[in-house]
Amino acid sequence: MEFDALYTSDGELRRPAQPIWRIPVTVKVDESDLVWTFAEGGKVGKPDRSILKRFANLADATPKTIRDFALRYGPLALCEHGLYYKHNHPSLHHTDHQLCWPNGLSELSSEVREPLDLWRRYASRVKGVLLAADLLRENQLPRAEMWRLINWPGYYNSSEGEMATLIRREIGEERFNESMRVDGKMLITEVLQNWLATADVRLSFGWGIIGWPSIQLECVGLFPTLGLQLTLAVCRATGGVALCSSCGVLEIEERRKPRFDRPYYCKNLDCQQEKEQRQERAKAGRRQRLSEERPRLLRRKKTRSTVVPAKHL
Repeated sequence: MEFDALYTSDGELRRPAQPIWRIPVTVKVDESDLVWTFAEGGKVGKPDRSILKRFANLADATPKTIRDFALRYGPLALCEHGLYYKHNHPSLHHTDHQLCWPNGLSELSSEVREPLDLWRRYASRVKGVLLAADLLRENQLPRAEMWRLINWPGYYNSSEGEMATLIRREIGEERFNESMRVDGKMLITEVLQNWLATADVRLSFGWGIIGWPSIQLECVGLFPTLGLQLTLAVCRATGGVALCSSCGVLEIEERRKPRFDRPYYCKNLDCQQEKEQRQERAKAGRRQRLSEERPRLLRRKKTRSTVVPAKHL
């Protein structure tokens, strides 16, 4: 089955399986935890085009920024194991042990606690996957800090250190880089497959009394939606991702591919002002170099004009 069948001509999902969920009425920060109350009611949460970018930029965010994000899009709904609470529900064929629920939720308490460090860890993972996948699509080797952002258990970045230097000498730079690219693609595959399985994201089929059969992607909740959005971004990105040279915020460019050999600036007003100032300094530098070279160019031109060709002598 081709992915194109799930998209409109504008690149939007045709039927995102009603990715709508309830946002808790109260969300607050208590020391190092995000605390929210499970209760009926509250506004409806829906994904938008900026949800993945906003979440990725929570990698080093303040508690207030994370709380504001949760108030807008909802919580991650993590259990005591630091995973999405449905990771061992019957839909995943685990029926021989106690099921998980959001951490702290019980018959006696409706208050759920999620460590802020876990929010930052998942955000760093999203950020690292986006940056690494963007380079791998261009057949380039991701940088070491990108793998550190992903922080996948059991993965060791073997492109650094003395052993990597010895292997490079043994098999050559080209073969070494190709093996590192293959390892990177396998790691991203494992990360995304694990996220989708843990979040119970799956295809469902529907055929009503009226209308045609339809395929839907079931992902109800923030954590499943982030996994789906991340997977689609890796598979179908037409532009690319880049880090702002001023504030360090991650941006997803859908229309053009950012160049890694040039500074990139996000749409923030302060960053755009810095971009304009940089452009003005560059123009001033070019004018200065031109003014310094002008006398030399004029002397060279004058010397050439006074030389008489040999055929006229």
